[in-house]
Amino acid sequence: MKLAGNMLDAELEGNIAQARQWLEQGELNKAVTAYTRLIGSHPNVLSLNLGLGIALTFSQRFTEAEMVLQHALSQWPNQPDLLFSLADMAQRQGKVGKAEQLYRNGLAHHPQHLPCRQNLGCLLYQTWRFTEAARLHAETINLYPGHPASWRDLGQALVAAGHVEEGFNILTEACQRFPDDRETRFAFGLVALRKGEWTKGWNAYEARWLPGELEARIPNGCSLWTGQKIPAGKTLHILSEQGFGDNLMFARYLARLTPFADHISYVTHPALVTLMQSSFPNIAVNHQLAAQEGDSCLPIASLPRVLLEIAPQPPKIFPYLHPSVKNCDPALVENLNNLPKPFLAITWRGNQKGQGLATRSLQIRDILPTLQNTPCSTIVSLQKDPTPKETAELVELGIIDFSPLLKDFNATANILKAAEGLVSIDTAIVHLAGALGKPITLLQRPEGDWRWGTNHRGEAWYEGDRMTTMNIDFGHQP
Repeated sequence: MKLAGNMLDAELEGNIAQARQWLEQGELNKAVTAYTRLIGSHPNVLSLNLGLGIALTFSQRFTEAEMVLQHALSQWPNQPDLLFSLADMAQRQGKVGKAEQLYRNGLAHHPQHLPCRQNLGCLLYQTWRFTEAARLHAETINLYPGHPASWRDLGQALVAAGHVEEGFNILTEACQRFPDDRETRFAFGLVALRKGEWTKGWNAYEARWLPGELEARIPNGCSLWTGQKIPAGKTLHILSEQGFGDNLMFARYLARLTPFADHISYVTHPALVTLMQSSFPNIAVNHQLAAQEGDSCLPIASLPRVLLEIAPQPPKIFPYLHPSVKNCDPALVENLNNLPKPFLAITWRGNQKGQGLATRSLQIRDILPTLQNTPCSTIVSLQKDPTPKETAELVELGIIDFSPLLKDFNATANILKAAEGLVSIDTAIVHLAGALGKPITLLQRPEGDWRWGTNHRGEAWYEGDRMTTMNIDFGHQP
């Protein structure tokens, strides 16, 4: 379609820019409305059709998005951005095989298309084809040496494939090439921590904060704690961050703070308050921050960096968490006392509101093979919020469901303390069991996690001889 004149061209470009801005800002309803209106008068503009398809995809209106993108593809056959958008939509729906085929189709017609290359490499990683992912990212670097994400993804793929030193070297070079790229520095930090290079790792781990984000968490009138002695009458506030598991893991550092301040508070999740109060009686544990002028604050996962001189490695004193019995529900104590011993605890799924749930969750029956050789006569489920189907399966399998009594982590800790051990996916309860010094069978994805080190046994953080790690099929292979 030929436009009438320069004024109309400029007006259309301005409208397209406004629709794109709404899309980038997440104003999806406004973006969909704007693109739809513009396509009504300018149906043959590629950027409008592409933008509408993307806005519908981000809105999870997948059927409409596919209709728009397929129609556009009939007008612009093999257009790489359209092929990419269709592949990305399929991947968002969990249609891994279809997404891979579309990415490869896009690259067959446009071998240098960067988004297709990048997303295909990430898809290969997510389906555990780490070596193939690394090969593709290495090829992409040759084409686009100035693209930091490809360097970052290459390093991570090599580490996941077991080539830790090679991946670490790639990420080291990436940090040198792109010193201001926060995500690259953070990825480097995680591999350094996996390797036990604590100084490099903890310094780079600070890149987890977006620019300005950390400062926004520090209340007005407070300062960011850097390891100095806190003045008399002032308080050092340690702030919860990330998930339950991170707070359980880093809580070991709280006991190292007493030389620095007369008054210390730990502000954490309500579900952790009772357990932390019982474990650290000399620290004021709350779920709300009550800071005053002149106090100091620090996020809990920054403690290892600030305390490097007195704790160059993670402190290993077990147990370092001590649950309270008197603050438990009497019904839990009674059920626990009447429970046939010895017993083993299991979980198979993380927090349903957590990130990456689909890639780290199992079904109950996936755990059964790991229980065949246990000497325990009783199996207890500590899975929070089981579905009706899961509850029925537990009854069928003769597994005792303690979920109605799991009011907080103090309750869970009391059960774990009495258990012979835990079998679980990689979620917060593993860190709780480790903090209590209990034997653990960790059901883990093949790429592992930095917290469990290069041999996946978590020896830097927990008692490595009490941890067994098993790689499990989480159902995301093609």
